[in-house]
Amino acid sequence: PADGNLEGETLNIKLANGAATLTVTVVTEEGPTAVVPENAQAAITGVDEGASSGVIKVVYQKTAARAAGSGPDGKPTLEEAVAVVEDHLTRELGYTFTKASSSGTTTYTLKDKFGYPAGTATWAENGSNVIEGARYQDAAKGYETISAADGGVAVTTGKYALVNGTTWTAVGDGSVKVAIGNTDTVKIEEFDGWVKIDGVQTGVNKTYGGSSNAMPSVKDLKVSGTGSGVAKTTAAATTYVAYNDATALAQGDELATGYVKLTGTGLTFDSTTAGSSKTFAKVGEEVTVNGATNGNSYRVSVEGGDAIDVTASGTSFKIPADKVTGDITVSDLIAHTLTKAITNGVTGMTATWYVNGDEVDFGANATKVVNLSATDKLTVKVTFADKIDKVNSASTGAKLTIKAGSADVSTAKWTGVGLGEATVASGVIEFEKTADIAAGTAVTGEAGAQASAVTMTVEYTASTT
Repeated sequence: PADGNLEGETLNIKLANGAATLTVTVVTEEGPTAVVPENAQAAITGVDEGASSGVIKVVYQKTAARAAGSGPDGKPTLEEAVAVVEDHLTRELGYTFTKASSSGTTTYTLKDKFGYPAGTATWAENGSNVIEGARYQDAAKGYETISAADGGVAVTTGKYALVNGTTWTAVGDGSVKVAIGNTDTVKIEEFDGWVKIDGVQTGVNKTYGGSSNAMPSVKDLKVSGTGSGVAKTTAAATTYVAYNDATALAQGDELATGYVKLTGTGLTFDSTTAGSSKTFAKVGEEVTVNGATNGNSYRVSVEGGDAIDVTASGTSFKIPADKVTGDITVSDLIAHTLTKAITNGVTGMTATWYVNGDEVDFGANATKVVNLSATDKLTVKVTFADKIDKVNSASTGAKLTIKAGSADVSTAKWTGVGLGEATVASGVIEFEKTADIAAGTAVTGEAGAQASAVTMTVEYTASTT
Protein backbone atom coordinates (compact mmCIF):
# COMPACT_ATOMS: atom_id res chain seq x y z
CA PRO A 1 0.00 0.00 0.00
CA ALA A 2 1.00 3.63 -0.57
CA ASP A 3 1.10 4.46 3.16
CA GLY A 4 3.45 1.53 3.90
CA ASN A 5 1.06 0.06 6.54
CA LEU A 6 0.89 -3.72 6.06
CA GLU A 7 -1.65 -4.44 8.81
CA GLY A 8 -4.49 -6.56 7.45
CA GLU A 9 -2.77 -7.04 4.09
CA THR A 10 -2.18 -10.49 2.57
CA LEU A 11 1.24 -11.11 1.06
CA ASN A 12 1.84 -13.86 -1.50
CA ILE A 13 5.48 -14.94 -1.49
CA LYS A 14 6.65 -17.30 -4.22
CA LEU A 15 9.26 -19.72 -2.95
CA ALA A 16 12.61 -19.88 -4.74
CA ASN A 17 11.89 -23.19 -6.44
CA GLY A 18 8.70 -21.80 -7.92
CA ALA A 19 6.80 -24.86 -6.83
CA ALA A 20 4.75 -23.22 -4.09
CA THR A 21 3.48 -19.89 -2.83
CA LEU A 22 3.62 -18.87 0.85
CA THR A 23 0.66 -16.72 1.91
CA VAL A 24 1.19 -14.43 4.95
CA THR A 25 -1.48 -12.28 6.60
CA VAL A 26 0.03 -9.37 8.56
CA VAL A 27 -1.51 -8.80 12.00
CA THR A 28 -0.23 -6.34 14.61
CA GLU A 29 -1.24 -5.85 18.26
CA GLU A 30 -1.28 -2.76 20.36
CA GLY A 31 1.84 -2.10 22.46
CA PRO A 32 3.94 0.75 23.83
CA THR A 33 4.18 3.62 21.39
CA ALA A 34 7.04 5.51 23.07
CA VAL A 35 10.27 4.73 24.90
CA VAL A 36 9.64 3.42 28.42
CA PRO A 37 11.67 5.42 30.97
CA GLU A 38 13.65 3.15 33.31
CA ASN A 39 12.65 5.13 36.39
CA ALA A 40 8.91 4.53 36.04
CA GLN A 41 6.61 1.57 36.67
CA ALA A 42 2.91 0.85 36.43
CA ALA A 43 0.65 -1.28 38.60
CA ILE A 44 -2.94 -2.48 38.38
CA THR A 45 -4.14 -1.64 41.87
CA GLY A 46 -6.94 -3.02 43.96
CA VAL A 47 -7.25 -6.51 42.44
CA ASP A 48 -5.41 -9.80 42.54
CA GLU A 49 -2.09 -9.79 40.74
CA GLY A 50 -2.52 -10.53 37.06
CA ALA A 51 -6.26 -9.96 37.12
CA SER A 52 -8.21 -7.27 35.33
CA SER A 53 -11.02 -4.82 36.12
CA GLY A 54 -8.53 -2.70 38.04
CA VAL A 55 -7.21 0.84 37.88
CA ILE A 56 -3.74 1.51 36.46
CA LYS A 57 -1.39 4.02 38.01
CA VAL A 58 2.20 5.01 37.25
CA VAL A 59 4.95 5.77 39.77
CA TYR A 60 8.40 7.19 39.09
CA GLN A 61 11.58 7.92 41.02
CA LYS A 62 13.01 11.34 40.33
CA THR A 63 16.30 10.70 42.14
CA ALA A 64 17.01 7.31 40.59
CA ALA A 65 20.53 7.07 39.18
CA ARG A 66 19.39 5.87 35.76
CA ALA A 67 17.58 7.08 32.68
CA ALA A 68 14.69 9.33 33.68
CA GLY A 69 11.51 10.54 32.11
CA SER A 70 11.53 13.62 29.94
CA GLY A 71 9.36 15.72 32.22
CA PRO A 72 10.42 17.91 35.19
CA ASP A 73 12.55 16.08 37.83
CA GLY A 74 12.37 12.89 35.77
CA LYS A 75 8.59 12.69 35.69
CA PRO A 76 7.41 10.84 32.54
CA THR A 77 5.62 12.83 29.90
CA LEU A 78 2.10 11.71 29.11
CA GLU A 79 3.34 9.83 26.05
CA GLU A 80 5.97 8.09 28.19
CA ALA A 81 3.42 7.30 30.92
CA VAL A 82 1.18 5.63 28.33
CA ALA A 83 4.19 3.60 27.20
CA VAL A 84 4.82 2.53 30.83
CA VAL A 85 1.20 1.40 31.17
CA GLU A 86 1.22 -0.59 27.95
CA ASP A 87 4.62 -2.12 28.70
CA HIS A 88 3.27 -3.28 32.06
CA LEU A 89 0.23 -4.91 30.46
CA THR A 90 2.17 -6.66 27.69
CA ARG A 91 5.75 -7.40 28.71
CA GLU A 92 5.31 -7.68 32.48
CA LEU A 93 1.84 -9.23 32.77
CA GLY A 94 1.72 -11.07 29.43
CA TYR A 95 -1.55 -9.66 28.11
CA THR A 96 -2.43 -8.51 24.62
CA PHE A 97 -4.97 -5.72 24.30
CA THR A 98 -7.11 -3.43 22.24
CA LYS A 99 -7.92 0.00 23.60
CA ALA A 100 -10.52 2.71 23.37
CA SER A 101 -10.36 6.22 24.82
CA SER A 102 -13.15 8.47 26.00
CA SER A 103 -12.95 11.77 27.90
CA GLY A 104 -9.29 11.21 28.82
CA THR A 105 -9.75 7.66 30.08
CA THR A 106 -8.40 4.69 28.15
CA THR A 107 -10.00 1.29 28.59
CA TYR A 108 -7.79 -1.67 27.73
CA THR A 109 -9.61 -4.85 26.73
CA LEU A 110 -7.28 -7.69 27.65
CA LYS A 111 -6.57 -11.20 26.41
CA ASP A 112 -4.37 -13.72 28.15
CA LYS A 113 -1.49 -15.57 26.52
CA PHE A 114 -3.90 -18.23 25.25
CA GLY A 115 -6.14 -15.67 23.57
CA TYR A 116 -8.96 -15.83 26.08
CA PRO A 117 -10.70 -12.64 27.25
CA ALA A 118 -9.22 -11.37 30.52
CA GLY A 119 -11.41 -8.39 31.31
CA THR A 120 -10.49 -4.73 31.24
CA ALA A 121 -8.22 -2.25 32.96
CA THR A 122 -8.58 1.53 32.87
CA TRP A 123 -6.01 4.33 32.71
CA ALA A 124 -7.05 7.91 33.40
CA GLU A 125 -4.57 10.06 31.52
CA ASN A 126 -3.99 12.83 34.06
CA GLY A 127 -1.19 14.00 36.30
CA SER A 128 -2.74 12.63 39.48
CA ASN A 129 -2.18 9.13 38.16
CA VAL A 130 1.55 9.73 37.55
CA ILE A 131 3.15 10.20 40.97
CA GLU A 132 6.54 10.00 42.62
CA GLY A 133 6.82 6.76 44.57
CA ALA A 134 7.40 3.05 44.09
CA ARG A 135 5.58 -0.09 43.18
CA TYR A 136 5.46 -2.85 45.80
CA GLN A 137 4.09 -6.33 46.22
CA ASP A 138 1.62 -6.79 49.06
CA ALA A 139 2.37 -10.42 49.92
CA ALA A 140 -0.60 -10.76 52.26
CA LYS A 141 -3.13 -9.53 49.70
CA GLY A 142 -1.44 -10.98 46.64
CA TYR A 143 -1.34 -8.00 44.30
CA GLU A 144 0.91 -5.14 43.23
CA THR A 145 0.13 -1.67 44.43
CA ILE A 146 1.89 1.67 44.74
CA SER A 147 2.80 4.24 47.32
CA ALA A 148 3.84 7.87 47.15
CA ALA A 149 7.47 8.45 48.19
CA ASP A 150 6.60 10.82 51.03
CA GLY A 151 4.11 8.40 52.56
CA GLY A 152 5.77 5.01 52.54
CA VAL A 153 3.76 1.85 53.08
CA ALA A 154 1.56 1.55 56.15
CA VAL A 155 1.55 -1.92 57.73
CA THR A 156 -1.35 -3.46 59.61
CA THR A 157 -1.63 -2.67 63.33
CA GLY A 158 0.57 -4.83 65.51
CA LYS A 159 2.37 -6.41 62.59
CA TYR A 160 6.01 -6.76 61.65
CA ALA A 161 7.14 -6.04 58.09
CA LEU A 162 9.79 -7.81 56.04
CA VAL A 163 10.95 -5.54 53.23
CA ASN A 164 12.39 -7.14 50.08
CA GLY A 165 13.15 -10.32 52.00
CA THR A 166 16.05 -8.84 53.96
CA THR A 167 15.11 -5.82 56.10
CA TRP A 168 12.77 -6.13 59.09
CA THR A 169 10.77 -3.20 60.41
CA ALA A 170 8.83 -3.28 63.65
CA VAL A 171 5.77 -1.12 63.02
CA GLY A 172 4.33 -0.93 66.50
CA ASP A 173 0.77 0.38 66.42
CA GLY A 174 0.62 0.58 62.63
CA SER A 175 1.23 4.33 62.40
CA VAL A 176 4.85 3.82 61.35
CA LYS A 177 5.29 3.48 57.61
CA VAL A 178 7.94 1.47 55.82
CA ALA A 179 10.29 3.60 53.72
CA ILE A 180 10.44 2.09 50.25
CA GLY A 181 13.18 4.15 48.58
CA ASN A 182 13.93 4.44 44.88
CA THR A 183 13.44 0.94 43.57
CA ASP A 184 11.31 -0.65 40.88
CA THR A 185 9.49 -3.13 43.12
CA VAL A 186 9.32 -3.36 46.91
CA LYS A 187 7.96 -6.56 48.47
CA ILE A 188 6.26 -6.01 51.80
CA GLU A 189 5.39 -9.11 53.85
CA GLU A 190 3.43 -8.70 57.07
CA PHE A 191 3.66 -11.03 60.09
CA ASP A 192 2.29 -11.11 63.63
CA GLY A 193 5.81 -11.64 64.94
CA TRP A 194 9.18 -13.17 64.22
CA VAL A 195 11.72 -15.60 65.60
CA LYS A 196 15.29 -16.31 64.58
CA ILE A 197 16.22 -19.80 63.43
CA ASP A 198 19.96 -20.36 63.15
CA GLY A 199 20.45 -16.61 62.89
CA VAL A 200 17.83 -16.05 60.18
CA GLN A 201 14.90 -13.86 61.15
CA THR A 202 11.69 -15.66 60.20
CA GLY A 203 8.18 -14.20 60.18
CA VAL A 204 5.46 -16.10 62.01
CA ASN A 205 1.71 -15.66 62.40
CA LYS A 206 -0.51 -16.36 65.37
CA THR A 207 -2.55 -19.09 63.75
CA TYR A 208 -1.34 -22.16 65.62
CA GLY A 209 -2.52 -24.42 68.41
CA GLY A 210 -6.20 -23.80 67.84
CA SER A 211 -5.90 -20.20 69.00
CA SER A 212 -5.78 -17.15 66.77
CA ASN A 213 -3.64 -15.40 69.37
CA ALA A 214 -1.02 -18.08 69.98
CA MET A 215 2.56 -17.84 68.73
CA PRO A 216 3.75 -21.03 67.00
CA SER A 217 5.86 -23.68 68.73
CA VAL A 218 9.06 -25.35 67.57
CA LYS A 219 6.90 -28.29 66.49
CA ASP A 220 4.50 -25.99 64.57
CA LEU A 221 7.41 -24.46 62.66
CA LYS A 222 8.77 -27.94 61.82
CA VAL A 223 12.22 -26.92 62.98
CA SER A 224 14.69 -29.78 62.44
CA GLY A 225 18.38 -30.55 62.37
CA THR A 226 20.98 -32.76 63.99
CA GLY A 227 20.55 -33.85 67.59
CA SER A 228 17.17 -33.82 69.27
CA GLY A 229 16.35 -30.15 69.75
CA VAL A 230 17.28 -26.48 69.82
CA ALA A 231 18.91 -24.05 72.19
CA LYS A 232 16.19 -21.40 72.69
CA THR A 233 17.18 -17.94 73.89
CA THR A 234 14.45 -15.79 75.42
CA ALA A 235 15.45 -12.47 76.99
CA ALA A 236 19.10 -13.58 77.27
CA ALA A 237 18.19 -16.86 79.01
CA THR A 238 18.98 -20.02 77.02
CA THR A 239 17.25 -23.37 77.53
CA TYR A 240 16.87 -26.65 75.65
CA VAL A 241 13.68 -27.35 73.67
CA ALA A 242 13.02 -30.59 71.82
CA TYR A 243 12.09 -30.53 68.12
CA ASN A 244 8.67 -31.96 68.98
CA ASP A 245 7.94 -29.45 71.75
CA ALA A 246 4.49 -27.86 71.38
CA THR A 247 4.96 -24.92 73.79
CA ALA A 248 4.25 -21.53 72.20
CA LEU A 249 7.34 -19.44 71.49
CA ALA A 250 7.71 -15.79 72.47
CA GLN A 251 8.18 -12.84 70.13
CA GLY A 252 11.87 -12.52 69.25
CA ASP A 253 12.93 -15.98 70.46
CA GLU A 254 16.19 -17.18 68.94
CA LEU A 255 16.52 -20.87 68.07
CA ALA A 256 19.79 -22.67 67.30
CA THR A 257 19.42 -26.22 65.97
CA GLY A 258 21.71 -29.17 66.61
CA TYR A 259 21.56 -29.74 70.39
CA VAL A 260 21.05 -32.73 72.69
CA LYS A 261 19.63 -33.00 76.19
CA LEU A 262 21.88 -33.99 79.13
CA THR A 263 20.53 -35.76 82.23
CA GLY A 264 22.30 -36.91 85.38
CA THR A 265 21.25 -36.83 89.05
CA GLY A 266 23.55 -34.64 91.12
CA LEU A 267 25.74 -33.84 88.11
CA THR A 268 26.36 -30.66 86.08
CA PHE A 269 27.58 -30.33 82.51
CA ASP A 270 29.91 -27.88 80.76
CA SER A 271 30.60 -27.50 77.03
CA THR A 272 32.09 -24.82 74.81
CA THR A 273 28.98 -23.53 72.99
CA ALA A 274 26.27 -24.18 75.59
CA GLY A 275 28.44 -22.92 78.47
CA SER A 276 28.71 -23.95 82.12
CA SER A 277 26.15 -25.85 84.19
CA LYS A 278 23.78 -26.47 81.27
CA THR A 279 21.47 -29.41 80.70
CA PHE A 280 22.19 -29.46 76.97
CA ALA A 281 25.15 -29.43 74.60
CA LYS A 282 25.84 -28.91 70.91
CA VAL A 283 26.17 -32.02 68.79
CA GLY A 284 29.83 -32.96 68.24
CA GLU A 285 31.27 -31.02 71.19
CA GLU A 286 33.09 -32.56 74.17
CA VAL A 287 31.13 -32.42 77.42
CA THR A 288 32.68 -32.19 80.90
CA VAL A 289 30.66 -33.91 83.64
CA ASN A 290 31.12 -32.37 87.10
CA GLY A 291 30.02 -33.54 90.53
CA ALA A 292 31.31 -37.11 90.19
CA THR A 293 32.71 -39.13 93.08
CA ASN A 294 36.36 -40.04 92.73
CA GLY A 295 36.74 -43.70 91.81
CA ASN A 296 33.04 -44.26 91.11
CA SER A 297 31.91 -45.72 87.83
CA TYR A 298 29.32 -44.08 85.58
CA ARG A 299 27.46 -45.10 82.46
CA VAL A 300 27.00 -42.62 79.62
CA SER A 301 23.97 -43.78 77.60
CA VAL A 302 23.51 -42.08 74.22
CA GLU A 303 20.10 -42.27 72.55
CA GLY A 304 20.54 -43.96 69.20
CA GLY A 305 24.18 -44.76 70.00
CA ASP A 306 26.42 -46.90 72.18
CA ALA A 307 26.73 -46.67 75.96
CA ILE A 308 30.17 -46.17 77.47
CA ASP A 309 31.28 -46.86 81.05
CA VAL A 310 33.62 -44.37 82.71
CA THR A 311 35.46 -44.43 86.04
CA ALA A 312 35.91 -40.95 87.51
CA SER A 313 39.42 -39.84 88.34
CA GLY A 314 38.70 -36.91 90.59
CA THR A 315 35.35 -35.13 90.60
CA SER A 316 34.84 -34.88 86.86
CA PHE A 317 35.20 -36.80 83.62
CA LYS A 318 34.69 -36.09 79.92
CA ILE A 319 32.28 -37.39 77.32
CA PRO A 320 34.16 -37.52 73.98
CA ALA A 321 32.87 -35.24 71.22
CA ASP A 322 32.14 -38.13 68.85
CA LYS A 323 29.71 -39.61 71.40
CA VAL A 324 27.61 -36.43 71.63
CA THR A 325 25.11 -37.35 68.93
CA GLY A 326 21.83 -37.94 70.80
CA ASP A 327 20.24 -37.26 74.18
CA ILE A 328 22.61 -38.38 76.94
CA THR A 329 21.82 -39.88 80.34
CA VAL A 330 24.64 -40.30 82.86
CA SER A 331 23.89 -42.75 85.66
CA ASP A 332 25.83 -44.14 88.62
CA LEU A 333 27.12 -47.67 88.24
CA ILE A 334 27.03 -50.01 91.22
CA ALA A 335 29.68 -52.72 91.62
CA HIS A 336 28.12 -56.20 91.81
CA THR A 337 30.50 -59.05 92.69
CA LEU A 338 29.03 -62.15 91.10
CA THR A 339 29.88 -65.55 92.58
CA LYS A 340 30.24 -68.50 90.26
CA ALA A 341 29.77 -71.28 92.81
CA ILE A 342 26.38 -72.09 94.32
CA THR A 343 26.30 -71.94 98.11
CA ASN A 344 25.47 -75.46 99.43
CA GLY A 345 25.28 -76.66 95.86
CA VAL A 346 25.43 -80.35 95.05
CA THR A 347 27.19 -82.20 92.28
CA GLY A 348 26.01 -81.24 88.82
CA MET A 349 24.55 -77.84 89.78
CA THR A 350 25.92 -74.79 87.93
CA ALA A 351 25.10 -71.08 87.94
CA THR A 352 25.50 -68.95 84.80
CA TRP A 353 25.15 -65.16 85.22
CA TYR A 354 23.90 -62.75 82.54
CA VAL A 355 23.86 -58.95 82.22
CA ASN A 356 21.23 -57.68 79.78
CA GLY A 357 21.16 -61.12 78.19
CA ASP A 358 24.94 -61.37 77.71
CA GLU A 359 26.74 -64.16 79.58
CA VAL A 360 29.30 -63.01 82.14
CA ASP A 361 32.75 -64.51 81.51
CA PHE A 362 34.44 -65.48 84.78
CA GLY A 363 37.50 -66.89 83.06
CA ALA A 364 39.40 -68.93 85.64
CA ASN A 365 38.10 -66.80 88.51
CA ALA A 366 35.53 -67.66 91.15
CA THR A 367 34.05 -64.15 91.14
CA LYS A 368 33.52 -61.36 88.67
CA VAL A 369 32.80 -57.66 89.31
CA VAL A 370 30.30 -56.04 86.96
CA ASN A 371 29.14 -52.42 87.13
CA LEU A 372 25.39 -52.04 86.73
CA SER A 373 22.99 -49.13 86.41
CA ALA A 374 19.45 -49.12 87.76
CA THR A 375 18.10 -50.09 84.34
CA ASP A 376 20.37 -53.07 83.77
CA LYS A 377 18.93 -56.58 83.91
CA LEU A 378 20.84 -59.11 86.04
CA THR A 379 19.79 -62.78 85.74
CA VAL A 380 21.19 -66.16 86.75
CA LYS A 381 20.47 -69.55 85.20
CA VAL A 382 20.75 -72.58 87.51
CA THR A 383 21.08 -75.95 85.79
CA PHE A 384 20.69 -79.39 87.39
CA ALA A 385 22.89 -81.70 85.32
CA ASP A 386 22.03 -84.67 87.53
CA LYS A 387 18.71 -85.85 88.90
CA ILE A 388 17.93 -84.97 92.49
CA ASP A 389 15.72 -87.53 94.13
CA LYS A 390 12.74 -86.55 96.15
CA VAL A 391 12.86 -87.00 99.91
CA ASN A 392 10.23 -89.31 101.32
CA SER A 393 7.84 -87.65 103.71
CA ALA A 394 9.50 -84.29 102.99
CA SER A 395 7.99 -81.25 104.65
CA THR A 396 9.57 -78.83 102.19
CA GLY A 397 10.95 -79.07 98.70
CA ALA A 398 14.41 -78.04 97.56
CA LYS A 399 14.86 -74.27 97.28
CA LEU A 400 16.96 -71.70 95.38
CA THR A 401 17.51 -68.19 96.71
CA ILE A 402 19.37 -65.27 95.15
CA LYS A 403 21.35 -63.41 97.82
CA ALA A 404 22.53 -59.79 97.87
CA GLY A 405 25.12 -60.04 100.59
CA SER A 406 23.35 -61.94 103.37
CA ALA A 407 19.86 -60.75 102.41
CA ASP A 408 17.42 -62.59 100.18
CA VAL A 409 16.44 -60.77 96.99
CA SER A 410 12.73 -60.90 97.75
CA THR A 411 11.77 -59.38 94.42
CA ALA A 412 13.47 -62.11 92.36
CA LYS A 413 11.38 -63.66 89.60
CA TRP A 414 11.87 -67.26 88.42
CA THR A 415 11.02 -68.91 85.10
CA GLY A 416 11.68 -72.29 83.50
CA VAL A 417 9.37 -74.61 85.41
CA GLY A 418 5.74 -75.43 84.85
CA LEU A 419 2.67 -75.44 87.05
CA GLY A 420 2.95 -78.19 89.69
CA GLU A 421 6.74 -78.35 89.46
CA ALA A 422 7.62 -75.43 91.73
CA THR A 423 6.24 -72.36 93.47
CA VAL A 424 7.75 -68.90 94.06
CA ALA A 425 7.24 -66.85 97.20
CA SER A 426 9.17 -63.76 98.36
CA GLY A 427 11.74 -64.33 95.62
CA VAL A 428 12.48 -67.96 96.66
CA ILE A 429 11.68 -70.84 94.29
CA GLU A 430 10.64 -74.11 96.00
CA PHE A 431 10.47 -77.30 93.95
CA GLU A 432 7.62 -79.79 94.39
CA LYS A 433 8.49 -81.89 97.47
CA THR A 434 6.85 -85.06 96.19
CA ALA A 435 8.73 -85.16 92.87
CA ASP A 436 12.29 -85.62 91.71
CA ILE A 437 14.17 -82.75 90.07
CA ALA A 438 14.87 -84.24 86.67
CA ALA A 439 18.35 -84.18 85.14
CA GLY A 440 18.67 -81.23 82.77
CA THR A 441 16.20 -79.06 84.64
CA ALA A 442 17.11 -75.35 84.32
CA VAL A 443 15.51 -72.34 85.99
CA THR A 444 16.32 -68.65 85.56
CA GLY A 445 16.09 -66.04 88.28
CA GLU A 446 15.97 -62.30 87.61
CA ALA A 447 17.44 -60.23 90.44
CA GLY A 448 17.88 -56.81 88.88
CA ALA A 449 20.56 -54.30 89.82
CA GLN A 450 21.00 -53.47 93.51
CA ALA A 451 21.16 -50.01 95.06
CA SER A 452 24.66 -50.32 96.53
CA ALA A 453 27.82 -52.36 96.06
CA VAL A 454 27.17 -55.97 96.99
CA THR A 455 28.21 -59.60 96.50
CA MET A 456 25.63 -61.67 94.62
CA THR A 457 25.28 -65.44 95.21
CA VAL A 458 22.83 -68.28 94.63
CA GLU A 459 22.03 -70.43 97.63
CA TYR A 460 20.64 -74.01 97.45
CA THR A 461 18.59 -75.49 100.27
CA ALA A 462 17.96 -79.22 100.12
CA SER A 463 14.56 -80.77 100.72
CA THR A 464 13.90 -81.56 104.41
CA THR A 465 11.64 -83.88 106.37
